[in-house]
Amino acid sequence: MGEKFFPFDSVNADRVYRAEDFASFFGDVITSGVSVATENPLAVTSAGGLAVSLGVGKAWIKGHLYENTATMSFSVAAGAAQPRIDRLVLRMDTAERKIGAVLVRGTPAATPAAPALLRNADYYDLGLAEITVPASAISISTSNIRDTRPDDNICGVVRCLVEKLDITAFMKNCQKDFDDWFNMLKEVLDENTATKLQQQITSLREDLDNGEYSTPAILNLKTVPGAAVTLKQGDITLTGTADAKGSLTMNPSKLGNWTITIKTANATYTDTLAVEVIGIFRKVFPGLSTMKPADINAVGQAGAARELFNIGDTVNVTLTDGEAITLRLEDFDHDDLVAGGKAKMSFMMVDCLNTTAKMNATNTNVGGWNSSAMRSSMVAYLNKFPAEWRAIIKPVKKKTTSGNKSTTIQTTNDSLWLASFKEVGLYTTTVGYSEEGETYPLFTDNASRIKKVKGSPSHWWSRSPYTSDTTAFLLVTSSGSFSNYYASDTYGVCLGLCV
Repeated sequence: MGEKFFPFDSVNADRVYRAEDFASFFGDVITSGVSVATENPLAVTSAGGLAVSLGVGKAWIKGHLYENTATMSFSVAAGAAQPRIDRLVLRMDTAERKIGAVLVRGTPAATPAAPALLRNADYYDLGLAEITVPASAISISTSNIRDTRPDDNICGVVRCLVEKLDITAFMKNCQKDFDDWFNMLKEVLDENTATKLQQQITSLREDLDNGEYSTPAILNLKTVPGAAVTLKQGDITLTGTADAKGSLTMNPSKLGNWTITIKTANATYTDTLAVEVIGIFRKVFPGLSTMKPADINAVGQAGAARELFNIGDTVNVTLTDGEAITLRLEDFDHDDLVAGGKAKMSFMMVDCLNTTAKMNATNTNVGGWNSSAMRSSMVAYLNKFPAEWRAIIKPVKKKTTSGNKSTTIQTTNDSLWLASFKEVGLYTTTVGYSEEGETYPLFTDNASRIKKVKGSPSHWWSRSPYTSDTTAFLLVTSSGSFSNYYASDTYGVCLGLCV
């Protein structure tokens, strides 16, 4: 049959329509992509450890509707010797007559590429996100996830038929007809009325020429909980308040650069947001490096640290004696608070202090970290931190062998501390040492353990006593390997703290 028509009521079953008829109909009027009818549809986010989550939302694929009504979790395979890129897709399987979310594993390589999308007679993929899995990765952070929903070649946002049509010529003809009509109208209006009407029309044209859309973009902002947010471009100002998790959705309606201002009780932060297409955007602002300590603490206490920050982010601190240090975010929910629960964030210095120090005045490790002169010095080191940092540093419980050749574990309460060998990925299975906490994820090899004193790689102390004698503590060498030295030797000091 050469002619088709659709739809009409069925009389005695003489009009029976197949799913492909409906799909063809919807496919002509609705593009494939995620539906922006819901907030942040089908968002892919970190779920802690080696897991990602797929949020609720709808999508259309070739005229077929998909909906996810509850958050789904996907397990990501651990990192291999080389990095890889996995892809989370919505896959339409025509043979199975279904659409479902699928995590497609990539191939490890020195320069990895995401798996190709399947688009053939049997399958059709929409790529929701690309997930970079670093070498030897044991967790997936927000920075490892690239949102590919706005990319029309990979996924795209649902649009209706009118957005497929080239209506430029049509609009030009309409404008010419309108101009002819308005010129005629001016001849019969008094001067004041005509002038006011001209001003209104000019204003409307300028608004349209500047790219204002009736369907706005979707900005999913992550910021300081409770912050007042302003988004401004020209005469348009959007305002809102971040919720208890620091989330806020805003809808910029013009292309171009917007000024975004975040105001908290502690600071005001300003940045530029570029809106290049009417799509879905995610922005984290301000970042850890520019955030005031009180706001960093507020993010942690709201349980939003994983959403705003990434392991490996840094922040600079100037001590009261003028020395500038850089703290690196080592992990989330890693250390046990003295007050109970987990510290939201654990930091360590990227490099050592400019001044080296001894573990003890004499060659002894009796009493371990608990009784060491180095631990007693932590009070003086803490007093060098600015008051705004001292106000947010939280005491945590640290486990260490007790020295004097003993593998018995002692627990101390420390606001500042040195890392144990286990925490930097050394002696992780050796009796005694293996009980001294858990390894921070960024310490994966010798290169990751190299720290400098005044710009040069240096040996630096751990808090772990050497269990084979009574005179030494363990240290990380200038090459990132392991050794032990007399307690009265002078080496680098790398401070750790929790917020």
